[in-house]
Order: sequence, then C-alpha cells, then structure tokens
Amino acid sequence: MYVSIQASARLWVKQQGAQNLENDLQQQQQELQQLSSPPEQQLPQHDDTVPSSEDFLFDYQTDLTESVYTPIYTSDDDPQNPSILNIATTLRGAYDAVYADPRQPNAERFQFDPWYVTCGDGINGASLPSSTADDTSSLEEDMREAASKQVNTPSNGCNAPTYSTQHNGINGATLSLESSAQENTPLEEEMREAASKQVQYSLKRLQCTHLFNTTHYDTLVDLLTGLGESVGCAGITPPWLSLYLDGDTQNYHSDASHGPLAYVYSLTLDEDYGTFFTGGETMLLDPSVLEYWRGYDGSKGVEAPNLVKYIPPTLGRVVAFDPRIPHGVTPVRGTRDVRHGRVVIHGWFTQPEIQFRGELNTNEIWREEARAVVEAAMDPIIETLGGDIGRILGYLAIQIDVVDGSVTDVTDTQNYHSDASHGPLAYVYSLTLDEDYGTFFTGGETMLLDPSVLEYWRGYDGSKGVEAPNLVKYIPPTFGRVVAFDPRIPHGVTPVRGTRDVRHGRVVIHGWFTQPEIQFRGELNTNEIWREDARLVVEAAMDPIIETLGGDIGRTLGYLAIQLDIVDGSVTDVTAVADTLVADPEDFRG
Repeated sequence: MYVSIQASARLWVKQQGAQNLENDLQQQQQELQQLSSPPEQQLPQHDDTVPSSEDFLFDYQTDLTESVYTPIYTSDDDPQNPSILNIATTLRGAYDAVYADPRQPNAERFQFDPWYVTCGDGINGASLPSSTADDTSSLEEDMREAASKQVNTPSNGCNAPTYSTQHNGINGATLSLESSAQENTPLEEEMREAASKQVQYSLKRLQCTHLFNTTHYDTLVDLLTGLGESVGCAGITPPWLSLYLDGDTQNYHSDASHGPLAYVYSLTLDEDYGTFFTGGETMLLDPSVLEYWRGYDGSKGVEAPNLVKYIPPTLGRVVAFDPRIPHGVTPVRGTRDVRHGRVVIHGWFTQPEIQFRGELNTNEIWREEARAVVEAAMDPIIETLGGDIGRILGYLAIQIDVVDGSVTDVTDTQNYHSDASHGPLAYVYSLTLDEDYGTFFTGGETMLLDPSVLEYWRGYDGSKGVEAPNLVKYIPPTFGRVVAFDPRIPHGVTPVRGTRDVRHGRVVIHGWFTQPEIQFRGELNTNEIWREDARLVVEAAMDPIIETLGGDIGRTLGYLAIQLDIVDGSVTDVTAVADTLVADPEDFRG
C-alpha cells in the first residue's frame, strides 16, 4: 500500500532543482541560461502509450516472513517492461546531441562542474582521523563478471612479473582504527599525510535541469519517483548527471543522511564499457565485511570478489542501494572523449512514508479506511520487533494489497583480500626510495580497512557520512620501515601511477610471521631446567588472563603476545607486545 504523492514529489524536485544547487554553480547557471536554453524535443514513442510512474518497479518482492536485509535493488530484471531502457536511450540521445560535434561550441557544453576533491580538502579534510543457492539474476552475473576483472595481486614476489585478476586461479573459480589519546608516532603522522592525498571524488557533474528540456526532465522524474514509490519512498532529491573520463573515480564513502536509498541510472553505452574505457563500476563493501568477525573462518584467505560488490554501468539499468554501506566508483581508465565515457544519473530517494495506489487513491474515505487496515497489520510486526522500532537500523517497506477492505497479500520491498592462513601477522619491508615516492610515482601505499568498518553497525551513526580516511588506513612505503599488520583484515596496495622505470618504482619485501608459541630469550634460553621453571611461571601468570577471558580462549579471535621479564624466578614486568584479539560475536559474554 502506498500513498500516492507523485504530483507533489515532482513539484518538489523541480523547485529543489532550481534552489538546492551548489553555491559555486548558481552564478554559472544564471549566465548560461541567458546564453541559451535546451531546445524542446519530442520523446520518441517506443510504445503506443507513455508508461505511468506506477508501472516502474524494482525487482525485489518477497513474502514478509522470508524477508532478509537486502542492500541492492535493480530495475532491469523485468524484460516485459522495456520502458526504462527506452527512456535511457532518449536521455542519452539528448546528451549526445550536445556533444556530437566537438568543434561546435554551445552554451550547454560549459555547464559541467569539474569536481575534484582529495581526502585532505575542505571540512572533512580538516577532521581526518588522527592515528589510532538461488537463481542468479542478470545483475548478479554482471557483478560477478565485473569482479573477475579487478586486479588482485600485481606481484607475487617471484622473478617473473605477475598480473592476477579475480578471474584467475582457484579463487576465481569460486567467485561468489579509532583515535588514540597517545602522541602520534612517525608512522601515524605519515599515514595521516598519505590519507590526505588520496583522491576522494574526481568527476564532472551537473544538475539534470541544466541539460534536459522540460519534457525529458519530467519523464525522468516520473521514472525515478515511480521506482522510489515501489520501495516505499515518497520522492527523490534533485538528480545529478555525472561524467567519468580517464582517471575519474569515487573513493569509499557513505552518505546516508541524504535518504534511505541511493540510486544510479546508467546512460553509459554498452559498447563503450570495456572498449573505450575500463573501470567505472559502482563498488560497495559486501555486507559480510561490515560484520567481519561473525562466523570468521581463518583457515583460508579471501579476495576482492568476497569483499566488494562491483556493478557495471549497463545502459538503462537503475540500481538502488543502501547508502550507509561504504561505496564508490572504481577508477576509469581509457577514454578522455565525453562521447564515450561513463555517464550516469544519480541521487537519493527521500524518506519513506505510507503511500496509496490504484483505486484507494481516488477517494479520501477509502484512504482513511485503508490506513486503519495498515495500522492493524503493523501491530504484530511491531510486537515481533520487541515493541521498539528504534532497536534496529534501516527501514522495512511493506506492500499491502487490499481487496474489498481485506488484506490479500503482504510483501517486503525493502581490491581487497585477506590471507590470514599464512600466519598471524603479515609484514612489508620497504626498499622504496623516499625520493621516488611522490616524485616518480604516486600511490603504492599499503591499504587496510579500518577495524571500525569490520564492526560497522556497532555504534553506527547515520546522521553523517564518512569518507575514505575513516574507512581505510593508508601506509606509505617509507624506506627501511617494516610494518606488520593483521592479515585477516582486508588489505591491498593502492594503484601506482607514474614511472615504468624499475629503478624508481615501489620495491618491498613481504611475507608472514609464523604461528606464535612460547619463546625464551637471554639467560633463560641457555639452560633447559631454567626454561622449564620459567614455563611454570608463565602458566601461573596466564591463569588470571584466561580467567578474565571466561576460561575459553576460543571465544576470541586472534592472539595476544605477552612479554614477561623474569628476575630471580619472579615476574618483574608484564608487557603486551602484540594484540590482535577481537571478540567472537557468536560467543560474546561481555
């Protein structure tokens, strides 16, 4: 059951399209509107009638009792409704008409905002973190294919250069830190500096009201508001059109404050993707990463397709997703021609509310009676949730089909890797010359997901978005430094751009430390009797630690390395020298 506010939602978008533009675009808009305005064009009629907004639906409808958290929705799984593709073709035609002749200038060609933001720019930069078995849908097939093309391991440490994509090898066959109160160390300062240099956003964008005429824009709004209503959302924010050419990207970020679902409507030509350019996939962290330690299996490593979802920019597809999940766009490599880049329309669906469709929308008395039916149907759901909706995160959109005053149906419409099996700690020993890093090449930082991402929903704050420095740690390849890290955490290396000279590239030695065990140093290591006596001291010192952990080390994941200083048979100091313990969510007792 939906409240039909389609007309008011469309009016709101039109008004906001003129009022909510970025400050730096307002003056440009006025000047360009004085020069010219997009000519009125007729929409090609692919069908006898233009579809109603109620004809547009996302693909997810399931019985309420079987509903589970679903972060991604797509419009393209209904071959009986080609209208969305037809509209995309028409809008793409309007775009191409502006840029068809690169030698012919016109006012519309100068309206793009070249948006380039590093992680260190602006307000967010000032607050950089201080150191501390169903059938597969066509979308899923495309995501699998996109994931298989991602580069995973550029080098394997052997003499022969290795270039590995996600499609290679055994894994390819089975594709399926907080701030510290202490003073910053040199490494932490360099990590902060490296994070500030990462590209957060690089693209060309403009408001759709600047490019499309009234007919085209109204059709676009009808499409998007109809799709939003199909998942219980009342309207949309003003849509943007963005162009990605060589080097353009969006780094990981979240932007849930704009609305409960974000959308991307692709106008990218299928013949351009993979031919004129590579990359440009929408990327989202897999939901399993956000609860990484739940059911963690340390016996095997994982690679990017198990950690990240890649969605190709297929022409005519509308993809909606949970904007709370860290997401971005993979770097585009190839064309610099605006006629062959990644072209998408994007924005957010606004907050959900009750909506009515069909005959219920034609009579106010009927709507009030239906509202009473809705409230009665919601009571058992609220009771099931413990009587407190606030204890969960997100929203649940329910469609209630009402016939003759009775409910007949209820449905819900709602390049990294890890390699812990090699050892408990991985290491990287940099032989990279400091004068080469940042001069002969950029990139090459070791990157690790921030531990907070692996428990993303614990203490989640949806009132503000986050960007890459809050989600990823970047470690520069400083010469002579050895960095050890927990290899269970998804990690990788940022793309190196620049030199192809082997004398000036990123050069590192890397591997893993083996499984931990009791070790003796100093005089204790020279006498077996002393070692046995010391072992008893160690066991006695461990008793209170084991007791604190509940008597069962297995309830935690990782290891704790403790250094005991022993003088004359007594422990004089106890120091933790390594700690990768995390609580097992399946067996957490406080």
